[in-house]
Amino acid sequence: MYLKQLFQQSFSYSTLSRSSLTPSVSLNAISLYFQRSQLISSLKHALRSNAPLESLASLVNTPLLDSFVVSRALQYAPSADSALLLVKTLKNVPHFSHTRMTLKALGIVLAKFRRFPELQGLISSIRNKDFPDVSTKSIDMDEFLWYAVSGDVDTVLHVWDKIKGSRGRRCIEAYNILMGDHAKAGNNSEAVKVFYKMMEENAVPNSRTYTAMIEHLVSSGKLDSAIEVFCILPRMRIRRSSRMYAPLFKGLMDARRFEVVSDLKNEMQIDGVILPSRQCSNEEGEDEDEDDAELASKIRIEPEIISTLRDTNEGVSLEILSALDDTNVAWTSVLVCKTLLRMFDDYEEVDNIWAFYCWLGNKPGRFTHDAHTASTMLKIIAFWCSDKVPDWSYNWKKCRDTWCRYDLLDELITKIKEGGISLSYITLNYIIDRRRAKGAVRIFRHVEEICNPLSKFHLMILYSSLIRKLTQDIFCPLGALDMLEEMIFRGVLPDIPTFTGLMYYFSRKRDLLTVVKLFRMVQRNNLRPDAFMFQILIRAYLRCGKVDRAFKAFKDMRDSNFMPDSATKALLVNCLSKEGMSEEVAVVEAGSDEINHLPPLPLHAYIWNVSSFDLKRVYEIYYHSFRAATS
Repeated sequence: MYLKQLFQQSFSYSTLSRSSLTPSVSLNAISLYFQRSQLISSLKHALRSNAPLESLASLVNTPLLDSFVVSRALQYAPSADSALLLVKTLKNVPHFSHTRMTLKALGIVLAKFRRFPELQGLISSIRNKDFPDVSTKSIDMDEFLWYAVSGDVDTVLHVWDKIKGSRGRRCIEAYNILMGDHAKAGNNSEAVKVFYKMMEENAVPNSRTYTAMIEHLVSSGKLDSAIEVFCILPRMRIRRSSRMYAPLFKGLMDARRFEVVSDLKNEMQIDGVILPSRQCSNEEGEDEDEDDAELASKIRIEPEIISTLRDTNEGVSLEILSALDDTNVAWTSVLVCKTLLRMFDDYEEVDNIWAFYCWLGNKPGRFTHDAHTASTMLKIIAFWCSDKVPDWSYNWKKCRDTWCRYDLLDELITKIKEGGISLSYITLNYIIDRRRAKGAVRIFRHVEEICNPLSKFHLMILYSSLIRKLTQDIFCPLGALDMLEEMIFRGVLPDIPTFTGLMYYFSRKRDLLTVVKLFRMVQRNNLRPDAFMFQILIRAYLRCGKVDRAFKAFKDMRDSNFMPDSATKALLVNCLSKEGMSEEVAVVEAGSDEINHLPPLPLHAYIWNVSSFDLKRVYEIYYHSFRAATS
């Protein structure tokens, strides 16, 4: 009841919006951005100093106030009472109405300080649609997230059954949150079981899953186990993020293993990851008390300042850029990347973003593009091209040229070469995954010029992504097998997921001859077929009516200590039964459903990416790190 009264207010819409910033006044948006940053800082200090209601009322009574300012201020609230005081003050601001952003920030504050009655009041208000601008669609997941922030594992488990989607499945992020909550609570065995359940219920682990795993291992003193998991991830096509590097750096520094820190720094450069210098420095006593609001203003350009980079008729205005230059903004790699991405989020034409990128590049002594900014620009061009669907009613050549923008791509690659910039292979892999096959091949031909040094492993990953792309594009004249042949000719041996993906592609086309040929190639190169590869081989034989050979493949799979997933097993039993092979049916059904603590894994989402050997190894590391507790 208290929360409902607290939120009651007028929901008018006289707030100043971005759309009201016409070109004639858009120069004022630069100063507006800094005024809003100052407002956030003032609100933060007012909340931390327990300012009286009158002081807060004078601060919020401004047209600069919007949902972003409020949500940021709530994030800095030192207590639940200070956050609730701000909310109480806002009900007297006629032009302000709550959005999902502000309510989510408030819910996190209430959860963090374990104010469960007020939190439940907030949840009830949202469910009762007391906020016209806030959808109730994601309230179950928000409730789950809030209770996870509180660390109340029992309540999180109580909410667990409510977050199933329309198909009866939970999103992967729900598993990640639960796994992390168990880890923080010291429920080691339960965290391991969540990872197992994730695979058992066909939820494919992602980068955040392995981040939670690495954080859990490091915090439990299992540093070597965390490093081993970390080293396996590139083979699983999992991008290693700054959130993975940070706990490893901290753990290694605490253990004073500085030689490994140096190796980790090299890996970080290869992966194209930026970390704050204090997180990867060997020196002690560094200043970690930088003001949060000031830090936020360094790494984020707000929508108003982005709006200054537009001109309705001519793209980026030189007058606006000049005004922006006069502000003496200290451009950094992180700030530029955030600006470029924000412009892209606001659906700027790629020419406007490119003009801003070039303008920054012409500031010797003040800013120089590096691998991070060049990678961001390259990704934007690639994503913009892949996101545009050509209008087939227009001239195809003209449409293709507008759509693909090879001119920008070639010009950026030239700038990268001239600047001596070396990109991460991760960037090229991202672009290959998002361009059409012909464009992917085009940029792949530059890979050794703009990614240096490039190991055979990294080249193998790029070839694998390109081969996958070629199987998806029927219009590209270059075939997947042609690229495979080129790859092997260059002395780059495909890994198991690459062969598995190709076998899956040709089995779907009922090309059994090629499937078997690829399988024999794996054996000739002394590679061990994994569970996914055996399952594809069995299905390929069954599709072509070769039931006896499918059964032989099953026996080979079982002898290799693998079992098929339930769908493959049911298909094999059904086909054997139709052929009257009752003894063989008994053999298949007698097989164990679980081997070596790992469930039979389904094919979907693992093909082209993960070898069951690597997935099994990661699970074994995690399981054995907490074996006593898990047992």
